[in-house]
Amino acid sequence: LAGHLTIEPGYEAAIASALGPLVDAVAVDTVAAAVDAIRYLRDDDAGQATFVVAAPITTDGPATSTDGPPTSTDGPTDPPVGTRWAIDVIAAGEFTGAIQVLLAKVVVVDDLAQARAVLANHPDLTVVTTGGDLLSVTHAAGGSVAPSTLHLQAALDDARRHYEAAVAETERLTFEISSA
Repeated sequence: LAGHLTIEPGYEAAIASALGPLVDAVAVDTVAAAVDAIRYLRDDDAGQATFVVAAPITTDGPATSTDGPPTSTDGPTDPPVGTRWAIDVIAAGEFTGAIQVLLAKVVVVDDLAQARAVLANHPDLTVVTTGGDLLSVTHAAGGSVAPSTLHLQAALDDARRHYEAAVAETERLTFEISSA
C-alpha cells in the first residue's frame, strides 16, 4: 500500500501509526483479487498476507458505514481546533476511498499532550501525533519510532525527484555547451 500513497512531509510517522500494519499491506483493486490471492496462499501453504482493497468512491464520498469519515450528514466536518484530519495529509490515488475509511475520524496533532487533551474532549476520535504516537479511548501505541515503509517511500520519491531534476539540468547544460 505504501507505494500508492503520497504523504505530506512531516506526517509520515502519524499516518504510519494510524494505518498500523496496513501500511505494509498488499494493495489490490478488488475483493475478488484479494480472495484469489488468499486462496493461492492457502492452497500453496505460502503464508499469510494482508490486503487493502481500493474502495469505490460514490458522489457522496466513499462507501462507508456509519463509522466512516465525517460527511455533511455525519455532523461537523471541521476537525477540532489545532488538529488536521489525517486524510487531509495524504494522497492515495485509486485507494482514496479505502484510505478515507481506514482513517475515518483520525486527527493529527503535534504532540502527546495535545493528543491527550483532544481525546478528552473528543472521545469518538483517534488522535495521532506527528511523532507517531496514537491515542484512542480503546487503545494507545507509541514510543520511539523506527523509519516506517512510508518514511522509506517518501525518501525514495524525493530521491527520484532530485534525480529527474539533475537529468534535466544535465540535458540543459549539454545543449548549452553544444550550442556555444
